[in-house]
Amino acid sequence: MRTTVPDDAVRPSVAMVDPPPVLHWSSKGGAHATPETREGRTPCRSPECGSTAIPRVVWTYWNGTPLPRIVDACLLSWRRHLTGYRVRLLGPDSLPSGLPPLPRGFALWAPQVQSDWVRLAVLTTFGGVWMDATTLLSSLPHTSASADDKMPSSPLSFVEALDTLDRPDLVGYFNSERTYDTAYPMLENWFLAAPARSVFMMHWFHTFSAMLMPDGRSDIDHVVKGVTIPALLQGFSHAPQYFACHAAAQWVMRQHGGRLALIPAELDAFLEPHSRGWDSERVCNWLCDASADGKRPSARPLTKLISLLWRPLEERLQRGDFHRESILGELGSASHA
Repeated sequence: MRTTVPDDAVRPSVAMVDPPPVLHWSSKGGAHATPETREGRTPCRSPECGSTAIPRVVWTYWNGTPLPRIVDACLLSWRRHLTGYRVRLLGPDSLPSGLPPLPRGFALWAPQVQSDWVRLAVLTTFGGVWMDATTLLSSLPHTSASADDKMPSSPLSFVEALDTLDRPDLVGYFNSERTYDTAYPMLENWFLAAPARSVFMMHWFHTFSAMLMPDGRSDIDHVVKGVTIPALLQGFSHAPQYFACHAAAQWVMRQHGGRLALIPAELDAFLEPHSRGWDSERVCNWLCDASADGKRPSARPLTKLISLLWRPLEERLQRGDFHRESILGELGSASHA
């Protein structure tokens, strides 16, 4: 068991609890379209603004049992903080009725490819919020009276606010460090929020489905014409098969356009690991060791744990290498009580 040690967390400040910046991206699509972007939280006054709200249901997917302890801990954090939402954990044998027919070979696909198909299918069909099961939720710290007024009532209040304000086709994150062409920000797909039958999501789902082959690999060149894969995938072009779902989104942005409300991940859900240089040991210490002064070092309400991080965290939870009063210790202990 870990002993209490000083943490190396980023200390929250008033600036940190301010809402993150939002990039409103819109385009009519097509070869000659010029995407428009605006920042801020001004209401959409265009007749193209949608009218359908994003349902308060959170979807996720995991292939395999038992669940890893880190996933158990993340899901417990959702249930603690998302009291106004239904949480739906899906698996290969527990998909909701009403989805499009499963593609040929689905059962043999890699879990990541299954998950990519399922996330687009459920959001296109039912709408709601998609979060990868390795996303940790927390409440924001109270730092001052002025900051309290900006505190969200739940970690997903930003989705509700942007949905009410702008009625976009999609609320999500983009990876600013992996974006080389600012006209087409690189969407992340581990967090997506959309109304049912969102036009952008329908195009994304059909484009990704058209890329997929029966063995689960993607034939991107079968769909994408007139743009190279490095230009399409930008900072993700080193692994086009892994990021085929991202490639499909980029192609939809170019061909069909849409209206997206996007947050730079590095300033929100990636803030904590990014501020630690994506160093797995430092992130593990932050989440598994108790801070000396008892404060919870959580600067943002969402933290996405990529595989580089959640796998070593799982190892620490498995061997009991955590302080019971740490962030994950409290969640891990409760989920396995």
